[in-house]
Amino acid sequence: MPVSVKNYEVLFALRTGVTVLLPKMPELDAVEKSGAATFQANGSDIVVSAAGRQLISIAGMKPNHIASAVQMGFIMLYETEKDEVVRNALCKLAPRAGG
Repeated sequence: MPVSVKNYEVLFALRTGVTVLLPKMPELDAVEKSGAATFQANGSDIVVSAAGRQLISIAGMKPNHIASAVQMGFIMLYETEKDEVVRNALCKLAPRAGG
């Protein structure tokens, strides 16, 4: 079961898409180890997965941010500590089941 993330900020631009700033999380170590992450929209949440499991659920995102992320096919995650970016990851849209 993914960890619910409610403490985050979204930066959005039409050209660069959705960027999510969130505190550094040990759950996202799997992204660094696997080198690949995916996301899927689940209602008003975005669920990030890597290494074959769901890691975090970014809760309560705005519908236009989710729609843009799905349309562009990716989001960027930036993890921070004391207002400094310490890790980032590109998350591609997960393929649809059966497709």
